[in-house]
Parts: sequence; structure tokens; C-alpha cells
Amino acid sequence: MAFLRIMVLIWADMLATYVTWIMQKYLSDVWKIGFTHAAGIMNVYNGLAKCVPLFLFSFVDCGVDNFWILLFSSIAFSTGLGFLSMSTPPVLHKATHTCNEYQPNCIGHTQKALFYSGLALVAVGISGHIVSLVTFALDQLERRSVPVHDTTSHRRRNNMGLVIQLARMRRNKGKNDVNFMTEYEDPPPPPLVTENRRQQPNDTLEEDLLKLQFQPLEAMLELVNRQKERNGGSISDLRILGFIFVLIVAVGVLIGLPYVKPWKLRFGIPAICTLVATLVFSLCFCGYKDSKLRYSDRAVIRLRTHSKERQVLIRMLPIWFTCIICGVVTAIGNTYFVEQANHMNYKVGILKFPDSILLVLYGTAKTVFKRVYDRISNWLGEASQKKYAPAFGIALATIFSASCCIVASIIETRRIHVIRSHGLVDKPDEDIPMTVFWLVPQFVLLGGLDAFYENSVAPFLNDQSPPSMKKYLVYLNPGLSGLGAIGSVFSVYVVGEISKKGGKKSWFQHDLNQSRLDHYYWILAGLSGANLIWFFLTAICIPFPYRDPVSSDTQETTDNQDKNVDQMNTNDEFINSLIIKENQDVL
Repeated sequence: MAFLRIMVLIWADMLATYVTWIMQKYLSDVWKIGFTHAAGIMNVYNGLAKCVPLFLFSFVDCGVDNFWILLFSSIAFSTGLGFLSMSTPPVLHKATHTCNEYQPNCIGHTQKALFYSGLALVAVGISGHIVSLVTFALDQLERRSVPVHDTTSHRRRNNMGLVIQLARMRRNKGKNDVNFMTEYEDPPPPPLVTENRRQQPNDTLEEDLLKLQFQPLEAMLELVNRQKERNGGSISDLRILGFIFVLIVAVGVLIGLPYVKPWKLRFGIPAICTLVATLVFSLCFCGYKDSKLRYSDRAVIRLRTHSKERQVLIRMLPIWFTCIICGVVTAIGNTYFVEQANHMNYKVGILKFPDSILLVLYGTAKTVFKRVYDRISNWLGEASQKKYAPAFGIALATIFSASCCIVASIIETRRIHVIRSHGLVDKPDEDIPMTVFWLVPQFVLLGGLDAFYENSVAPFLNDQSPPSMKKYLVYLNPGLSGLGAIGSVFSVYVVGEISKKGGKKSWFQHDLNQSRLDHYYWILAGLSGANLIWFFLTAICIPFPYRDPVSSDTQETTDNQDKNVDQMNTNDEFINSLIIKENQDVL
């Protein structure tokens, strides 16, 4: 049942993705704020949701179990979505003495406070799932610890300490035994060692985990495959039915939600589903076993860095700049792209598609391009050049970034032409006689950008990071993209101020029909092209990959710990054999 309880959390992630997808439309249609203001709110939210994982990971690294991080984040998740539903005008209009219409004059201070608090809590919930969901799932479903130490046997050895001492004295054949009481005490239990630690390198393990942390659907399918492999190629019928049920319900909700008109239900249904998922997951507490796969068990944390490590960090700053620019382009996906799709025609003949169709196409493209990256990585691996795969993936991400902006600019120019030809410039609430499927190419290219970025930046940082900072730098993958999302707010402000110099009209007006978003896309395309050139220049100066033992004291400490574990394991085996032999003699 633990398998299905973890699945429902991934289901909650999929619903939250849709909620954040339609948030731009809600702010523009209900709050009636400018589309750049709405995009700024959402970009700050997305930036926080990607930067907070680094903060939460510090708790996991200090020993807080992944289960508690997931439970806390799931509670924040459901509470945040509940606050979003309560922030809609019809829910609390009697208590706040406001109207119950979806109009800006019905949005009071209470509704705004609930809305912003809900966004913050949802950001915390998403961050907690990013940090601990996949790690916790793989640990509970796959990884079995090697019983190098057992608490019961440790207590039994303490009780038979005299027998152990006599056995040691017999083995020493009468040699002087100094400090009898010291020898009487049993050595402290060695740290827990997992089977996976002995079989798989840490770098490969972290890379496998981090690839799935930002892709809920991919994580769900991968967990099914891992569970199948663990059970010898088969899964019980009950688990198959449970997985199908979870998947069908998630897809059904995603398809049905766009047809629900009241915003309180659009936010309320995901809130209820997330609350159910949290309650189901909390049932794990009864039979829960502590997570054995902790990052703190696999490496030594050093808060200070060697001078050579600092040089590596400084050398990586230009690469971080490349990742931030990619984050700026990624930020326009669920803001300006969604605003473009608003009021466009979703019909094909007599069939009307839901507004989530673009989200589905984006997710499909992202999955396809991820497989393309895996093929490229495998091909380079066959040529013994796999170490270049992450850098090649980042280069492709920047190429897709520039291509996405160019295509989006061309399509936006066509949309503006249709608006002007039909006299809709001053009618932002009217439907535009242009099919929404014109936007498919830019969403597909955006999916390629995100796929190559998410699957290449993490292993690149993992390869290039100093050993003492490796774990934290890997979590800069979402953090750098989050900084880019927050930075996009600043870029819109700067471009808007420059565009209205000389008494000209600003490119960013209150509504999209009167704005020139296509000009801004061309600016981003030029910035992405310059970013590609910048990446090529900086990548040449960085060795692939970074493997030097940067800090000798860190490496020595890690080696000493491993030696101590092996030595204590050997001592435990010897003492156990002496106990058995002594008991046989007594009998």
C-alpha cells in the first residue's frame, strides 16, 4: 500500500501544476490587473517555488527524515490550495461584507491576504515534494539496508560483555589486558550503511534521483518500472488497479476542471484532492520505517572550502548566468504564453478542447525531448564521451530558448494583425477569431528547453562541483531557474522603461491587445543568442568533468570514516563468533 500512497502525492503535484497554469488567467479576468502585473506575481511565485528546495534540503541534510518533509509540505500544499479557493469572492463575501461577483471591486483585503498566503504555502508544498518525494519513494520501494548493526544484538552483546572479555583473554593467551572496564564496554554502533551505497557510486545515484524530481508523470512511470523490477518482473493486480485508478482520476480531473466555470470550484476541487492525498499519505505513519537513504549518510558536510574549491566556484559563475537566462525564458511559459491563449478559439470543427490541452502538449513535448537527451547521452557513452552530454544538453537548451522566442514573436505578430483587422484592439474581453493551435510550436519548443535544461544542468553541476559542496550545488538547478523567473520581472520593467523613452508608447500596456509583446520576444531571442555564445566561450575554459580531490582533509575524513566502518564491522563479526563459541563451551 505504500506504493499507492506515494502515487497520490504525485497525483497532487499534477493538479497543482494545472492550478498554477490557470492563475495568470484568473488574475487578468477576475482581478482585472495588468497582464504584466499578473505575470510578475506568478513569476515571483515560481521563483520562490524553485529556490525554497535548497533551503528545505538543508534540513534533510541535517538529519530530518524525508517522511516528515513530505508530510509537512503536503499539509502546506492542501492548506495553500484551500486558501486560494477561499480567496475567491463568493466564499467569504458574507463574512467580509463584500459582493459575491467575480469582479475586482469584490476583492477585499481579506481575499488578497488569503490569495498571497495560499501561493506561499503552495510554493512550500511544491518545494518539499521536489526535495523528498522521489528520494523517499525509491528508498521505501527499492533500497534495502544491509544490517551492519542491529539494536537488539547490540544490547545482547552488552549483556554478555564478560563472555566477550574472557574470549578475548583466551585469544591473547594470557597477555596483559589493560583497563578491564574499557575492554568490557562494547564499541558504539557503526553508522547505517545501505546496500546501494556499496553497489552504486554516489554521483550516479544523485543523478538518477534528481532527474525525476521536477517531472511528476515521469516519476510515476519510473516508480512503476522500479516496483516491477523489484518484484521480479511482475506487479500484483491490486497495485496495477490502484495505479490505473490514480492515473485515471488525475487525468479525469485535469480534463474536467477546464469545463468548471466557478473559480471557487476550480481551486476547491484540487484543494480537496490534495487534502485526500495528504490524509492517505499520513496513513504511512503507522507502519513507517525510517528512511535509510539520507544524504548525510553518504558524505561529510564541510562548511568551509579549500582555496582550490573557491576557484572552482568562481569559475562556475558564468555557467550559472547561462542557467539564469534560460530561467528568464522559461518564465514566459505559464504567464505570457497563457495570456496569449486567453480568448483564442479552442474549437476544431464542432469539437472544443479544454484550455489544459496546451499544458498536455507541453508535457508531451517535454517527455519526448527528455528521451532525445537520453539517446544523445547513451550515444556519447558508447563513444566514451558521455562526460560531454550535460554540456551538450545545456547548449541545446539555449538553442531551444532562442528558437522558442523567435517563433513566439512571429505568432504574436500574426495575432496582433488578426486583432487589428477585426477591430478588437479596445475589446480585450472579446474572443479572437484565431485558433489556439497556432501557439503549439512555441509550447513544443518551450518543452524542449525545459527538458534539456532540467536533465542536463543537474548532472553538469554534479560533475563540476567540489566534493564538499556537491550536494548543495546540485540543488541550484531549480534555484538558478527560479532566479531567472524572478529576474524576468526586472527585465520587463527595464524593457518597458526603455521602450517609452522619447515620448513613445510603452510596449507593455494594461491589456495584451494594446501591447507589443512580440518586440519583447525579439529582445529575449537576442539575449538567448548572446547566452549561447557566452556558454560556448565559458564551457571551453571548464574541464569535463571535475574530479580532483579538492579538499584533502575532507577526502581524508571520508576515507577514515569508511575505514572505521569496515573495521568495526570486522570487530562485530569476530565478537559474534566468540560469543557463539563461548556459548557452545558453556553448554
